[in-house]
Amino acid sequence: DGTVYFGSWNKNFYAFTPDGKLKWQFATSNLIVASPAIATDGTIYFGSHDKKFYALTPDGKLKWQFTTGAEIESSPAIGTGGLIYFTSTDGNFYTLNPDGTEVWHLHTGGFCASSPVLDADGNIYLAVNSFHASISKEGKLRWQHPCNVVMDISPAAVASGQIYFSIPYLMIGGWNGKDIWPPLWYFQMRSNLASAPNIDSNGIIYAEDGIHLFALKLINGSPLARSPWPMWRANPQHTGRVQKVD
Repeated sequence: DGTVYFGSWNKNFYAFTPDGKLKWQFATSNLIVASPAIATDGTIYFGSHDKKFYALTPDGKLKWQFTTGAEIESSPAIGTGGLIYFTSTDGNFYTLNPDGTEVWHLHTGGFCASSPVLDADGNIYLAVNSFHASISKEGKLRWQHPCNVVMDISPAAVASGQIYFSIPYLMIGGWNGKDIWPPLWYFQMRSNLASAPNIDSNGIIYAEDGIHLFALKLINGSPLARSPWPMWRANPQHTGRVQKVD
């Protein structure tokens, strides 16, 4: 219906009508820096610096909350069956059921503010501190590779099976999703990369380095993976709404 949802550093989470009228607000006990995710039933998920992960009804009522060991800075992802994936700066990656009970958590070994993405098989990809990582849907670490720079930029999963990662120091590249090194390809930016890769329906990759906007067309380019959450904020429009997969 066009409702706009966002959190604020004033510790409140807001819902506004498309014409800018306040519908409701929900108070947490610390600032909110992460964007929300919206499930198919309209449930709104987000984390806060008060170390809690929240689920709200579309009218702003608390459904449940889940406590982690530190601040939450990444936007969550929603997968098959409504499973919710998110990271906390306590160094853990969490998977919750839609009712707020924990399915599993995995210690990542580092600070994580990257948002996770899912490929067509349900494997999870994210950037953790100074390395890229892949986690199976069962919660097992599949692989990780150090990159020697602190990263908080989310990757993207495409239909060919490649995973596109941004590395803050000038590089965007593609990997095969199974082995993180070496990259299948990479493109050198002109300045420090500042955005997650954005993929359109033709497989063109858009990214920016703070000065320039780049559009990259691969010879064997591919659109996004048929996944409920293949890229940051779920789709090229960054709506944060879980994608229906036929």
